[in-house]
Amino acid sequence: MGLKIIIPVAGKGTRLRPHTLLIPKALINVGEKKIIDYMMEMLLPLNLEEIIFVIGYLGDVIKEYIECSYPKVKSSFVVQEKPHGLGHAISVASSKVSNDDSLLILLGDLIFFSDIGKVIKNTPIGEHAISVMSVSDPHRYGVVVLDKNGKYIEKLVEKPSSPVSNLAISGIYYFSIAKPLLESVNYIISNDIKTKGEYQLTDAMMEMVKKGEKISVFQTEEIYDCGNKEKLIEANDKLLDKFFKKFDSVTTSINIKNSVIIPPVYINPNAYIERSVIGPYVSIHKGATVKNSVIKESIIEEGAYVEGMVIDKTLVGRDSYVEEAFRELNIGPHSEYRKKSL
Repeated sequence: MGLKIIIPVAGKGTRLRPHTLLIPKALINVGEKKIIDYMMEMLLPLNLEEIIFVIGYLGDVIKEYIECSYPKVKSSFVVQEKPHGLGHAISVASSKVSNDDSLLILLGDLIFFSDIGKVIKNTPIGEHAISVMSVSDPHRYGVVVLDKNGKYIEKLVEKPSSPVSNLAISGIYYFSIAKPLLESVNYIISNDIKTKGEYQLTDAMMEMVKKGEKISVFQTEEIYDCGNKEKLIEANDKLLDKFFKKFDSVTTSINIKNSVIIPPVYINPNAYIERSVIGPYVSIHKGATVKNSVIKESIIEEGAYVEGMVIDKTLVGRDSYVEEAFRELNIGPHSEYRKKSL
């Protein structure tokens, strides 16, 4: 019996287009690193047997990145041909999991900081645990209802139209024994049990609850959804606040010329900044160039070129070129010059 980990990363990331047309969502940079890197660093200390990635859209790009960046981790890749839901993704990966394995499932578009090892240690054999967070908009999430003692789940509902609870499932699932989940996933697919047109993991877990399986919850206070541009910028802000409140001018100043840096910021040592004001809350990644610009609360991806811009809450994609020319004006008395948005 070993610890297997399933990470579904097959989604197309449509809410982050055009950035995900050529790059999988899991490989977009937030803070100082890619989304998937935060998760991998949380998993490396665990005594894990294998990480199983469920891939689909641009799956070969994810496979190449994981194999090159984490060569010592035993990884395998299974293809989800069509997006039929999270329950279906687990079914696709189930051939890699034995009934007596313990199983950890992590959603591939989340950044979280949680002591997974402690959760595993504190969950009795034969029981299970999933992460939850209190939310004000439960209709956007799968939610749980706890028993009268507030310990075990008695009901799970996927994106309820009428709120039944404000405890939303936040994307970390631990099963001390995989068999009950694998059987329940197989049951909902064999019986074509769908919610909102998809095979949901929440429905499979509800089948487990009906059979008497004990699923407890644990709170995750620090978890960041990176599903759209606004959430990505918000996550970037919080990660910079967490890790980069002080700017390390010694290691990066060699590529910063005549510029003002306002922390928190992350500037890759291989980026180049000239005559610009950067920050607060800006990440600038490897190979990016910024000249004559004012940038705050934004992410400048690898290889991007930005010149003559004043930008805020912006995501500049990998290898993009953005330039705005400075204007020379001769404006007489009682005149107005305005730039209107289209």
